[in-house]
Amino acid sequence: DAVNVAIVGKPNAGKSSLLNALIGEERAIVSDIPGTTTDCIDAYLESDTGNVYRFVDTAGIRRKGRIKAGTEWLSVNRAVKAVKRCDVALMVLDASEVMTGKQSLGNAYWCPDQQQRWIARQIEEKGAACVIVLTKWDAVPNKDEKTAIKFVQAIRSNLAGVGQWAEVVTVSSRTGQRMGKILEAIDKTLAAHRKRIPTPVLNEVVRDALLWKLPAAKSISQKQGRIYYAVQVSEEPPQIALFCNNPKLFGANYKTYLENK
Repeated sequence: DAVNVAIVGKPNAGKSSLLNALIGEERAIVSDIPGTTTDCIDAYLESDTGNVYRFVDTAGIRRKGRIKAGTEWLSVNRAVKAVKRCDVALMVLDASEVMTGKQSLGNAYWCPDQQQRWIARQIEEKGAACVIVLTKWDAVPNKDEKTAIKFVQAIRSNLAGVGQWAEVVTVSSRTGQRMGKILEAIDKTLAAHRKRIPTPVLNEVVRDALLWKLPAAKSISQKQGRIYYAVQVSEEPPQIALFCNNPKLFGANYKTYLENK
């Protein structure tokens, strides 16, 4: 079966250009005017490895307060439904806009706006695998070997949910730079998304994590949080259940620590 891939992002982020560059033909209308794509456009692509992908180019998603009634509402509604049906979401960010704007990496760390946070939440709530694609990389001025690293660090620090674990790829639809990396990232992300971790291995990881760092007690009299057992309960996305003495003894920071492990 084909892997369903939804291309999502803000209006004019470069989604249609990305689709055209991937499949090598003009399937989507490209324009500098935000909102040019008003319906979902399907395109199939077979890779050199024999994998088949069904790409869905969606309308630009704006946060609900800015969505107008009528055609735009229907377009965004279709885009959200495409996310709910996909195996992998390509979250597209316009790197040139971010890097040259008020929050360029030369002045401050990048922070997602409300629209980007909302899109990330849609992907996370659906439980889809995610690849973050930084488009228009050729238009980013004054790049060096550390630019992409800094941007990934900013995504990890400031984009909650999918930003903590998604593969990040920098591409140029205009020049074709690193376009092949997108399919590699999709395959890698989907494999991790469908991975089943053996219970003995999982419990060994948890034991090592506890040896390195125990959950902090709020007071001397408070009980120490203890984890007795871990098991993976589902895939796509992988979900792990921890059996412990009291979930309230594990703060948010410690839960993040365990997730990273």
